[in-house]
Amino acid sequence: MGLNVENLFVQTDSADAALAAVREHLETARRTEVPDGWPLEISTRVAGGHKVAVSDARQGWIALVDAAESVDPALAVFLSARLRTRVVVAQVFEVTGDAGVAVIDRGVVTGGPTRVDVEDPLAMVRAELEGHGVPFDLVTFRETVGPDVAAWSHVTARDAH
Repeated sequence: MGLNVENLFVQTDSADAALAAVREHLETARRTEVPDGWPLEISTRVAGGHKVAVSDARQGWIALVDAAESVDPALAVFLSARLRTRVVVAQVFEVTGDAGVAVIDRGVVTGGPTRVDVEDPLAMVRAELEGHGVPFDLVTFRETVGPDVAAWSHVTARDAH
């Protein structure tokens, strides 16, 4: 069985500011909209009523993982614009050999490689993350919960519908 995961990384030293922005977005967003220039596959779903794990800051970055194991493109763009920073979104689908990285800078999608039929999608994404200075590895939501995982906060959106 291969790894299928999407993670979002925000360049910031303030996990508190990121948590506040995540809460604001999750409580006000009605549905996921695809931002102009979005280079990755998306899972269309309604925002709200889901849970997001937010890591503590590490070397100027935080990581976000959605319980649905998919990144909301609108959240990525919102965080980048609200925090006036760079956001990196990473996708790995080892089962199909697909991988991708998107970069959003101050709310503008600036692109990133999306590759299909990659021999080692995880290695490709890890190299891209390292190239952007992201000090995290990819994780699943399950890895952010439990008694031994103190470095993650969890935000649950109120169902706005």
